[in-house]
Amino acid sequence: METEVKQLEEGKVELAVTVPAADVDAAIDAAYKEAGKARIKGFRPGKAPRHVLDNVYGGAEYFAAKAADAVIKDSLPLAVDSHDLIPLDRPDFGDPELVQAGDDYHYVLQFSIAPELELSSYDPVEIELPSAAASDAEVQARIDTMLSYYPEYDPVEGRASATGDVLTIDMEVTQDGERIDDLSGESLPYQLGINSMPEEFEKHFTGIQPGTPLSFDFSLNPENMAEGVEAPTLHVEATLLKITTKRLPELTDAWVQKTLEYEGVEHFRTLLAESIKAQKEAELPRLKAHRVTEALASRLQGDVPIAVVNDYEQDLYRDIFTNMQKQNTSLEAYLASIGMTPQTFREDVTHQAQAGARQALALDAWARHYNLTATDDEIAAEFKKGIAKADGQQEPNEAAEDAERAELLIEEWRSSGRLSEIRQGIRRVKASEQLIEQAIVSEEKAAPPELEVATGSASADSEGVAVAESAVADDGATEAEQSSKSDKPDQPDKSNKPEETEE
Repeated sequence: METEVKQLEEGKVELAVTVPAADVDAAIDAAYKEAGKARIKGFRPGKAPRHVLDNVYGGAEYFAAKAADAVIKDSLPLAVDSHDLIPLDRPDFGDPELVQAGDDYHYVLQFSIAPELELSSYDPVEIELPSAAASDAEVQARIDTMLSYYPEYDPVEGRASATGDVLTIDMEVTQDGERIDDLSGESLPYQLGINSMPEEFEKHFTGIQPGTPLSFDFSLNPENMAEGVEAPTLHVEATLLKITTKRLPELTDAWVQKTLEYEGVEHFRTLLAESIKAQKEAELPRLKAHRVTEALASRLQGDVPIAVVNDYEQDLYRDIFTNMQKQNTSLEAYLASIGMTPQTFREDVTHQAQAGARQALALDAWARHYNLTATDDEIAAEFKKGIAKADGQQEPNEAAEDAERAELLIEEWRSSGRLSEIRQGIRRVKASEQLIEQAIVSEEKAAPPELEVATGSASADSEGVAVAESAVADDGATEAEQSSKSDKPDQPDKSNKPEETEE
């Protein structure tokens, strides 16, 4: 097979493919053989001559067309892979000709690929990172968070309810006469002013005294409804039982010893600082990778085609909905858990896709500039990692059976024209690792209370090479599900707590 690539305008390429006559004749033979399996009067299956099959199926052109389809289907992925191309859209073949027995078959197609943009500089990037040590502000922020889970309530007398108060309510909420159990009950706590319910709801509970009965209608916030779903009108019958104010407990040695079971405040602060430092040391490598890639993306020159962004957006949606399916979570519940409306969710995914596409093309530019390539051994290693993950192993098994499985998968990906995705992922990993190693890092002057969460990152280790692991999905590989968060923050290790002695 011979192939030739020509660069066209507007991010398109033209790929010309010539398939040898021997492969063409084999495809024609296969087309007749397949058709001959049918029952044809006067002939046993597979014994009807070609001229009879031509008459039955409307002429030799039928088999020439079937053979042309087969030749293109078999040769196109290999032709694409031979030039390390990754199409962004469906190829345009124009009007391909039919094959001729004994002749080479030539066809031409066009498709879009990601542009090879350049960077304004290929020098090491400069970034700032927070110190691994826990600052006083970080320790205090963690303490404040901890205290917020142990609120104390003071009764209010002699005044009406106001914003910030915590109310105790008996409430029945109905929709068209049907009770809504999730919103109904006795002695329900509700804090005014935190916007967990619409303003129309809260106004009825503001400025009233305990014992006041209420009867009113309100509508849920339309922004919290799924697309195309109208916000319902609900009816409320309620009675305000009591009013309290919420305050945080005072951090004293006695409170720490009784509630958290530490020696005292200083012991608690020390352990918190150690816990924060350990967490930051674990998270800083990922933060460094994210900031390095962001810094590189800021050097990218030129516009990212919408087709590249759309490709990333589809991947993001697929990953999100796959995780939702694994966790048996609906879209409405997922949006509620992250505090987003359908509109802000779509906007956030688009923003992440735009950032991810720029970062990916920036990594590609760096890899080209420094001639970072993917070897056959590295490709095989990635597939072995995927197999190990599918088998629940931490490290690839060097057994001959696993090497054989990897080779089979590699051939499957090559025959489908997707091996270029693995090469691309490996190049991006190498670019990311080189950038991280060479990065010039200075300490952030004013570190935030908590490390930022890297989102929308297109670092190669999470986008490119992960494709190799998904290649063995049929063998049982799955993405790691997000660990569930407990209602209260993790407390530092109590291993330094003194042992109790018997009296």
